[in-house]
Amino acid sequence: GEVWHGLTKRVCLIGESHYVSPPDEDSEHLTHDIIKDIRDGRRRLPFYTKAAAIVGDLLDKSREKPFWDRVAFFNFIPTSVGRESTAVPSREMWEAGARHFIPRLIALQPTHVLSLGQRQWNHITFPVGWRSLPDARNSDIRLWEGPAGQRCIAT
Repeated sequence: GEVWHGLTKRVCLIGESHYVSPPDEDSEHLTHDIIKDIRDGRRRLPFYTKAAAIVGDLLDKSREKPFWDRVAFFNFIPTSVGRESTAVPSREMWEAGARHFIPRLIALQPTHVLSLGQRQWNHITFPVGWRSLPDARNSDIRLWEGPAGQRCIAT
C-alpha cells in the first residue's frame, strides 16, 4: 500500500454495477476481468479512466505499479443490472448488494473508501455493531467503524 502521513493507505473504490450486453457475458469474475483488461491496456472505458484520475492524485505517482494494482475495486451490486447504462437496479439487486457489502469491506480492510456514485452511496447501510459517523468538518466524509475494530474514512 501507499504511505500517507505515516500510515499505509489501502484505497477501495466502489462502483454501482455493470451493464452487460449480451446478458450471457455476466459472470462472477466480470469485474476482475474488466479491471485486468483496463490495467493491461486491452480496454479503455471512460468510467474507469475518470476514477483513476480522481484517485491518482492521492497516490504516489512515482510508483511503477499500475494504478489498478494499487487500489481495490468492487461494484456494490454484484450482478449486471441490464444491457444499457440507463438500466435502473431493482430493489432485489440493491438488497443483494447490501448483503455483500460488509463482507467485502471486512475482507479488503480499506483505510479509505471512495463511492463512485451518489445512488449507491445512498444505499449503503450498516448492520448492528457498525457505525457511520460524520466528519466534524465535512458532512460528506464519514468514519466507518466495525465491531471488531475496523475503521476507514469514506466519502
